[in-house]
Amino acid sequence: MTEIKMLTKISLLIYGLVCTLFGVMTVFMTEMILTILGLPMDLIYPRMLGGIFFTIAIFDFLILIKKEWDWEYIKFGWFLLYAMIVSCLIIEGSYFVLSYPTLSASAIGFHVQDLLIMPILLILGIVSYMKQKE
Repeated sequence: MTEIKMLTKISLLIYGLVCTLFGVMTVFMTEMILTILGLPMDLIYPRMLGGIFFTIAIFDFLILIKKEWDWEYIKFGWFLLYAMIVSCLIIEGSYFVLSYPTLSASAIGFHVQDLLIMPILLILGIVSYMKQKE
C-alpha cells in the first residue's frame, strides 16, 4: 500500500478547486458568460461540461477525504483526470486558433486564461505523479 504524498494531495486540491470554480461558472452563470463572450445561447453543452467539472471535483475531494484509499487505488482515476486536461488543451487550442478572427476581446481573454491554467495543472500533475512514483 503506497501512501499518497503531500505534493499529490496539493495537486488534487488545486485541480478540485479549479474544477469547482469552472463548474460553478458553466452551470450557474451560463447565460452571463455566453453573453459576455458573444457566443450563441446554447445552454445545454456548457452545463453538461459544468457537470463534468463538478464530477471531477467530487472525485478529487473524495480522494483527499478517504484515508483508506492508497495510490494504487486511485491511479486509474488520476490518469483520466490528466488525460482530460490534454484533450481539453488540444480542443481549446485548436478552437482558439481556428476561430480567432471571429472572437470578441472577452472571448480571446477567456481562451488565453484557459490556455494558461491548463498547462500549469498538467505540469503540476506530471511532477506530482513522478514524485509519487519515487
